[in-house]
Amino acid sequence: MIQDRWVFDDEYQTTILHRNEELQSRSRLLEPSTHGCRAEVVLIYGPSGVGKTATTC
Repeated sequence: MIQDRWVFDDEYQTTILHRNEELQSRSRLLEPSTHGCRAEVVLIYGPSGVGKTATTC
């Protein structure tokens, strides 16, 4: 049972555990966009509950 509604707030931040390689890979692909260049297309897929949405924040 969820005891704190704060977890549904857009400002809620949580630590993503055991996904360092995936987060670094995504960061490398999107890095050009921080310099005004076009970035790679990124598709995030997987089963429910693995943290796809959390890794995009």
